[in-house]
Amino acid sequence: MMKTNLLKSFLLALIVAMLPQLASAYDFIVDGIAYDISFNNTNAIVTSGGNYEGVINIPSSVTYSGKTYSVKTIGNRAFDGCTGLTSVTIPNSVTLIGNSAFYHCDGLTSVNIPNSMTYIGNFAFAWCTSLTHIYSEIEDPSTVTLQGSNIFENVSKIYGKLFVPSGTSNIYRQTDQ
Repeated sequence: MMKTNLLKSFLLALIVAMLPQLASAYDFIVDGIAYDISFNNTNAIVTSGGNYEGVINIPSSVTYSGKTYSVKTIGNRAFDGCTGLTSVTIPNSVTLIGNSAFYHCDGLTSVNIPNSMTYIGNFAFAWCTSLTHIYSEIEDPSTVTLQGSNIFENVSKIYGKLFVPSGTSNIYRQTDQ
């Protein structure tokens, strides 16, 4: 009986110790950025779980276990609640920013959106209360799908270039400077 209880206790301790590895929400981390591998095994998707503080420069490709993946997507909630994040540069390889990708990143002051962008999800930059500078290289706003009208909810001062497709309303409040 005592051996059985000891064995159960040992197995329980082993399972508890392994939970972080078993419950991993990402496939791999490179340079502090967490990624999932796409369903077709060719692209990497930036996801939650990395060390997201300060300035982040997302690479256009990443190599893991000898294979190079193109970074095309910032996934849903990838940086959600990363209050220590201050600046993000997104490479031209990225075409999609998922829903709530940068939601509530209170320390985020600037973001660089490339001209390759085709989709920006609902609440993508909502409640980024320190966000003041958006640099966008998007030349033809008709090529970008903006999901919903809450992309920049509760962001009161944005300076820089941000092209918004005609007919889109309530994307953000802008003040004059």
